[in-house]
Order: sequence, then structure tokens, then C-alpha cells
Amino acid sequence: MTVKSGTGYTAQYFAPHSEAYESRELCPDELLLFFHHVPYTHKLKSGKTVIQHIYDTHFEGVIQAKELVRTWSSLEPKMDVERFEAVRSRLQEQAAHAKEWRDQINTYFLRKSGIPDEHGCIIY
Repeated sequence: MTVKSGTGYTAQYFAPHSEAYESRELCPDELLLFFHHVPYTHKLKSGKTVIQHIYDTHFEGVIQAKELVRTWSSLEPKMDVERFEAVRSRLQEQAAHAKEWRDQINTYFLRKSGIPDEHGCIIY
């Protein structure tokens, strides 16, 4: 998506951002896949590969969703039962969906890339 190798999206931004986005080395990790085609084995600034970042962030999302349920549960004595239960049920549903999404996305990328999760957490 760079001027040199694609559609030229990077040219839509003013300097110094356009130069940073054009460069694979300077482009922020969170924008790298939008502007550049890199292999799953490409190392990000964090030291993780692209594929491991995909796996890890989906596992972290489930942890965060479960933590929201725990945090909300601590507020039970501070509000009426109806409001508490309505929100808690939605948060529990969100945590369940996060787990389902994690499993589907990570399994998809495992099959597509053929690269296993370095923590051994993905099984299909």
C-alpha cells in the first residue's frame, strides 16, 4: 500500500508520517499490515513474529473480557439487582464470544500459516 509497492496510501499523509509509513522499519507495528505485505515470520518491534502477535492478542482479549466480568461482579452490592444482572449477563456473553472468536481466528491462522503457536495453546 506504499507509493513504491502498492496503491500509494502512504502519500495521503503529511510528512513525517508519510515517510514513516512508507518505511517497513519505521512504520508502527499496529499499522504495518495495512501498509506493507510482510511474512508471518516477520519480527515486530516487540520481538514477536506477526503470527505470534495474532495468536497472543486473541488470547489476551479473552483474559480482558473475563476480567471485565470479575470487575463488574465486585460492584454487585453497590446497585440494584436488575441493573447488575443485566450488565453481568452481557459481559458474560461478551467473554464467551471472545473465546469463540479467539478459537476461530487462531485456528484459521494456524491452518493458513502452518506455524504453530509457540506456547502450544492452539489445537485443531
